[in-house]
Amino acid sequence: MARAETLENNGRVSSPSSSQTKSFENTLAFVTDERVSSLPIGTKVQTPPRGKWMTQAQWERGWKITGKFLGTDKIFEDIGRDSNITRERAHQIVKNRVEQLYQIQSEEVKNEYPLEQFSYRKPLPVSSRRRISNAQGGIAVKVEQALMDGETIPQIKNKLTSRQFFSSRRVLHGWGIEIPYEQKSILPRFVRLRDPKLPDEKKQKLLDSVDNHRVLKVLSSSEEPLVMSVSKITDQAGLFLKNDKVNIIYSLLKNKGVPASSYSRSVKYRGKNRSRIKPTYYFICVSDRNRAIEIIKNTKELDQFRVNPVIVLGKTTDRTPRCGELRFSGNYSYLGTLITEIRGKSIRKIKTKDIILDDCPASIFQPIKGSGTFYRLDEKEQLGEYLKKRLRDLGLM
Repeated sequence: MARAETLENNGRVSSPSSSQTKSFENTLAFVTDERVSSLPIGTKVQTPPRGKWMTQAQWERGWKITGKFLGTDKIFEDIGRDSNITRERAHQIVKNRVEQLYQIQSEEVKNEYPLEQFSYRKPLPVSSRRRISNAQGGIAVKVEQALMDGETIPQIKNKLTSRQFFSSRRVLHGWGIEIPYEQKSILPRFVRLRDPKLPDEKKQKLLDSVDNHRVLKVLSSSEEPLVMSVSKITDQAGLFLKNDKVNIIYSLLKNKGVPASSYSRSVKYRGKNRSRIKPTYYFICVSDRNRAIEIIKNTKELDQFRVNPVIVLGKTTDRTPRCGELRFSGNYSYLGTLITEIRGKSIRKIKTKDIILDDCPASIFQPIKGSGTFYRLDEKEQLGEYLKKRLRDLGLM
């Protein structure tokens, strides 16, 4: 069977090295990689080999189902209906075949495509999303049709409530249809914040009038931003603060006379308890950036926050990343995951410093507080070879 052609994903398939979470794109990137072995059905030597209790017809049928799932926009329900099997059985077949294919690949391929990052939750095709939208009232479909008919955004908004319009915007974004924000109606109200001669009292009044997240987003993300977050100011001033400590800087700036404001909104937390949280956003005028940084640098009480709480093991490095950068930039990954990948199971009751010595060819980053030890993704290959040797020396392999 020829290797399945990839589904279109904005013209490209991403590699798992840029994504540390499970995704269908990671699965596609693996099966479409040129280094992954092909599956010659018509030859005597079959790769991966056919199971002892599996007939040739079953073996071929399983790979055809896998190719149909990976190479078309069909989902498990469609394949199950076409093949007269359940949706769950179709899922089992595809997952089993991809894992069989994975097991016969080189170590290089396995290291680049961790199996735990594969997912079989394919994004629904737009046709299915439209059917779901129609079943739930069809507002997004109506907005889409209105745009195709040439109606302007104000005309469409007049027919809907604010909630309906903004919900439709999110749905249409998932369909690849972007409805631009009307920035022109917001920016003129705040353009005076660019004036360096504007009195602090008037700046404060304008900042306090920011009463929703959309306004804050427009003011902070336009081509020439008018406001910036206090957390960004703390980074630029050389502080290492957790998000729950940003209010300290906000209070300091307010006490020193720098115009600053805050905005809180209630959002749904996507955890097990589905509770609601109320994050607070602190911000100041971009024109007051230098003044704020100068105040922070000259405040001795903040010296405790000027030391990066990340220690480096192994190879020395010119720059030590921040905790947030380790977790969210996409350039680093967990050391424990790599060890599990190499060893086949995790290691307990042994400290990282007992594994990583000074001769390690990669830099290992460990936050002083909090969990997790990280390495740079571009050093994964040499680190992997070093870990194999160390684990054997320690009798752990």
